[in-house]
Amino acid sequence: MNPFAPTRYHHDVNPIWLYEARRCGGGVLALPLLVAALIALASAVFGADEVLWSAAFEAIPLVAGLACATAVGRERSIEVQLSVPTPYPVTVGRRVALVLGTTACAVVLSGLSAMITDGPAVLAGNLVFALALISIATWVGAGFGSTSGASAVVTTVWLVKLLLLSEVARHTQAVLLLALAASCVRPTLLRVTDSEAQLRGAHR
Repeated sequence: MNPFAPTRYHHDVNPIWLYEARRCGGGVLALPLLVAALIALASAVFGADEVLWSAAFEAIPLVAGLACATAVGRERSIEVQLSVPTPYPVTVGRRVALVLGTTACAVVLSGLSAMITDGPAVLAGNLVFALALISIATWVGAGFGSTSGASAVVTTVWLVKLLLLSEVARHTQAVLLLALAASCVRPTLLRVTDSEAQLRGAHR
């Protein structure tokens, strides 16, 4: 539930972001950063292995997608949410933005801790991959109110990408993943702005 109107506060740091962070769950938002910290620790202990770290980076997009599925699927009082001044899509957008923020920090942290060839391109690719999985998680999690369903779809897409797109050129992968992310925007907006559909989903 988000009981605050967006114009209510005029401080440098809007308390609504702290509220949304609590609603998402501190542990959930910290998951990408935790994975990045583990990569940094492993890099310090075992040294730089380009193949190992390139593979380890792939865990961050998965964790980001799963974290988003949990964050946007935590709204259990949808009737109350739909009655407050702040539109539900705005609330969802804030929670997705928080996950994106921690994911971007995690990708940068992991890149600084394990320098590899073409590091910027690898990190950019991971950010795009994370964006695609976050978009899918938002569509299924917020659009249909199913955290488990969103997690399952995110995991499936992650596996498909690793198994089928690993040998595809990096720029081609990025284009495909961006197209996937973009394709989720319209159906997500249609779903979260449909109050009747949200209520039907809450009473299933």
